[in-house]
Amino acid sequence: MIPLMYVQAVAHGVPRHHNHRKRFMLKLPDCEFQNRFRSRVNLLALSFCGMSGILWMLLAAKRYYYYIFDTGWHSALFAQNLWGILHGDFAPTVLGANFLTDHCSFIAFLIAPLYALFPDPVFLQYLKITAFFSGAYIFFLILNKRLHPLIALLAMIAFSIAPANVSMLSHVFAYEPFCIPLFFLIFKALDDDNYFVYITGCILLLLIKEQMPLIVLMFGVFAFFFKKNDKIKWALIPVILGIAVFIFDVFVLTPYVRKGLEMQQSFFWSRYAPLGKTPLHILRMLTLHPSLIFLKSFSSQNSGWYTGLFGWWGWLALLSPHVLFVALPLFLKSLLSFNVWENNDIHAYYAATFTPFIFLAVWNSLTYLKQKWVCLLQIAALAFMFYHASTFWDRWRHGKT
Repeated sequence: MIPLMYVQAVAHGVPRHHNHRKRFMLKLPDCEFQNRFRSRVNLLALSFCGMSGILWMLLAAKRYYYYIFDTGWHSALFAQNLWGILHGDFAPTVLGANFLTDHCSFIAFLIAPLYALFPDPVFLQYLKITAFFSGAYIFFLILNKRLHPLIALLAMIAFSIAPANVSMLSHVFAYEPFCIPLFFLIFKALDDDNYFVYITGCILLLLIKEQMPLIVLMFGVFAFFFKKNDKIKWALIPVILGIAVFIFDVFVLTPYVRKGLEMQQSFFWSRYAPLGKTPLHILRMLTLHPSLIFLKSFSSQNSGWYTGLFGWWGWLALLSPHVLFVALPLFLKSLLSFNVWENNDIHAYYAATFTPFIFLAVWNSLTYLKQKWVCLLQIAALAFMFYHASTFWDRWRHGKT
């Protein structure tokens, strides 16, 4: 969100760190009252995240111990995966091969010691839930710097009940949702000029899945345009890390661990089979026929994905394309896929990885609207967000996520 403010400040000859918040906030009487009020709202935000996390943990325990999960195979896969890491066995019997043949999820090596302390598959659900609500709180902190505290709090609540996020929280454990708090953390580090947190977040993001190095690369490109100083450390280092790790994951490690299997490249490339059989074939097809990107992105298969993910309010995100730009590899990955799971807004965890970018972009846009209407428009946006979430209530109630 800071970059747009920075662009406007430069355009008007205002120093970068000039405080623009008063222009866009409901007025609070005095500085002492503001500090007390903000502290109390901050406590409310923490309480909401804590209580919501506990509620979701109780639901996860019920779903697990009463066999409500319809994909218990995944729970067994991750449990055996982590148990195997702790015992030097990288080929769990459920998968029948090295777990890296599925995804390059090196984050498993960091989660394994925690799993050793609490070796129960439902504990993995608890970790996922904790990570998500940590991300929600970081989102609140980002908004709280330039929005009225109550608006920031309601925006965080709207984020936590977004259909894609509820679907992810209801689904079984996976490593990919751990990227949600990291996305927010990296944006906040850019906002606060905190390089240590920024590069730490980027490094952790590299470990989650093979497509995440491309997001680290995009954060580097983002920083190149919006960081005035120290571009080498803010921009060049993440770009180099992203390119190097992506090449290693996709073109070195994956063929190596899949040696002897029927398909040496990741079998997930089969989701793009109509475009080509190998990554190079797919890249060549898209390069020679760029219109395919447009046609596939706006195909009927993806129309429901747009509606469910963006609702009636998410299109405001298009007013802040620089925020969505960071997620471009994720958008291409899902929109070009011929696998219905990746184009389904209300199933599994796939769509949840887009929500940080969409919500940040929407609220960035709503922060810089005309002052006269900004408060009413922000309240209207919140109303649409909550209504959009409510339209999925029947699916949640009947467990169709």
